[in-house]
Amino acid sequence: MLDFIYSYTYWHYTSAVKALLFHARNFVVFLWTFFAIPGLLATLLSPWQRLQESYDSGFDIKEKLATFIVNSLMRLVGGFVRIVMILFGAAVLVLSMILLLLVTVIWFLLPAVFGILIVVMLNTLL
Repeated sequence: MLDFIYSYTYWHYTSAVKALLFHARNFVVFLWTFFAIPGLLATLLSPWQRLQESYDSGFDIKEKLATFIVNSLMRLVGGFVRIVMILFGAAVLVLSMILLLLVTVIWFLLPAVFGILIVVMLNTLL
């Protein structure tokens, strides 16, 4: 019985912690890749969905101004949507890191909590 407790404790604080940290890192990398924050920052002021008007070859000031306004609006819409996605992605990343830290702390404390519960249970039975 003591050999089982020793083996479990050894596994819990060595192999399992390594696996937990490995999977936590993979999850954070997945979220970083999923929200593509560097890509969104790089294309922050690109037109939304590549929607833009092309300038005609003539010299019509109204036409050029209308095209400029449409292109500027598409860039503003694209920037707004990308900023919202960056902020949402950053919030999800921070929240997931906090939760992963909480899971790690709970993982370290779990054997002690179970040990205390077993001692209390045995004391009440005896």
